[in-house]
Amino acid sequence: MIIPDEVARLEREHGWTSPLLATNSVGPYTIGSTGASSAYDIAQMNILDEGEGGWWYDTRNQVLRAVLRRFPIEGVLWDVGSGSGLVTKYLVDQGERTIGIEPNLRGAQLSAQRGVPSIHGVLAELSLPDNSLAGIGMFDVLEHLADRQEVLREVHRVLRPGGRLFLTLPALMALWSTYDELDGHQLRYSRKSIKREVEEIGLRIELNRYFFLTALPILFLVRVVPYRFGRRPLISKEKMVSSGGGLVGRIATAVELLWSKVGLIGTSLLVVARKP
Repeated sequence: MIIPDEVARLEREHGWTSPLLATNSVGPYTIGSTGASSAYDIAQMNILDEGEGGWWYDTRNQVLRAVLRRFPIEGVLWDVGSGSGLVTKYLVDQGERTIGIEPNLRGAQLSAQRGVPSIHGVLAELSLPDNSLAGIGMFDVLEHLADRQEVLREVHRVLRPGGRLFLTLPALMALWSTYDELDGHQLRYSRKSIKREVEEIGLRIELNRYFFLTALPILFLVRVVPYRFGRRPLISKEKMVSSGGGLVGRIATAVELLWSKVGLIGTSLLVVARKP
């Protein structure tokens, strides 16, 4: 188990004792509070959980793995807003030492059922020591938060010098649709807007690129066009999340892995930022 090892390190190196981790267990490998709030309710979390094996999630996971190889961290990656553990599980299976933190109890339990260390709560509740973490991931999380700068300041506080923040984000306000409203998005990002938010709290951008080029025309047709004409999306979120893509999907994934190295346009952003 990773949680005891990482907790032991924080206790040993920083004298840390978290009031959150002193609460009772709420499932296998799942510890934390029951008072945390989440952008998703139980039904929405169950829909997200259906994404395992879906083209979008699988492709994003592979893009993230490639980025973590290029920008490695010496320690554990804390996956903040880890949902049902789809990313965390993949990274653990790939040999990345990863912990999930999720404010939705159902999400934390689903993550734990996948066999990955999971904390039910939010980052600020943990009262982590200053300069203590090697890496933090927030994968399609930041856009949900009204208090983004407050959360990013907490990220800066707990990252150690040289520690890295990894982000994926929905991109381009021109692609705003019903999906963004239903998912509780505050905005869709551009390279300029995320650079500004990250640099304002003292992190330095190392990578800032678009990806999901192949999804751009599809998303525009099935989401944006109906939204502009006041109609419902042509494809439900459940179908979108669980679609595997077959041979075409595998080809598109290969294209995305190459495109993520260029990233001039796309439906998502991939960002790596480092604490000086």
